[in-house]
Amino acid sequence: MGLRTKFRAPREMCYAIQTVCSSQTGKLVARPWNRTEPHSTSWWLVPSSDWPACKHGKFFFDWNRWAEGSILAGLYVEKGLGRSISSAYPSAKGSRHIMQQDWVWHDLVRDLENSDIPLVIHDLGRQIPAPLLLRIDGGYVDDPSDPDPQGHKDKCARWEDFLLEWDPRKEQFSQREGEPAPERILSGFGTDMSMDDLARALIGLSQNEWIWIDLFLAVEFQILPRVPGKTSEEVWGAQELMGRFLRHLLPWLR
Repeated sequence: MGLRTKFRAPREMCYAIQTVCSSQTGKLVARPWNRTEPHSTSWWLVPSSDWPACKHGKFFFDWNRWAEGSILAGLYVEKGLGRSISSAYPSAKGSRHIMQQDWVWHDLVRDLENSDIPLVIHDLGRQIPAPLLLRIDGGYVDDPSDPDPQGHKDKCARWEDFLLEWDPRKEQFSQREGEPAPERILSGFGTDMSMDDLARALIGLSQNEWIWIDLFLAVEFQILPRVPGKTSEEVWGAQELMGRFLRHLLPWLR
């Protein structure tokens, strides 16, 4: 089973969700990752005008590199750099990549441990007619001359990207078929992970002050062809995406 959408790009989906969820969330700011390529880049909805918006939980909309012609949508939370290395990033922009107590990452890890997130994932896993995906990417940021520590992932060989899929029968995340297992930076993530395993792995990564982590909880949508034929899969618009999925993630949109 899967989901389909009439939206043709992450940007289009982002703006549609911004419109339908404003009554529940207040103002959300639509942000492209790459402003010079708005159609091909990922888009975020941020609950603040802060930029960079690393400390906030965000809704994200991105092309799915694992399946051509599809879009990922969901929650995006970042782990920043440790305060003990703040002297390596003295600029105003660099300092905003140093993780403080108000970063949503801390809430995410806490809510993994106290069962708030596991309960949401179990419910979504039963209710959504498509796989629930967990994407994690991360790497070392160790060049103090880099004006944008997070930008390191686009050029650094020491960066890994990993995709897991929720199995509601086993009640665990499992490595997606054909996806290589992480070997170095994310080696704490196994091919099968319970919620407790996931919490332990993220706590372990939180203790590494030089490592940056991006965590995405998402569903994927195949884009309907311009002249669609019959399909047995559900077609979601903005109302369905917000009402049946994203609204469950609102506690971490802050």
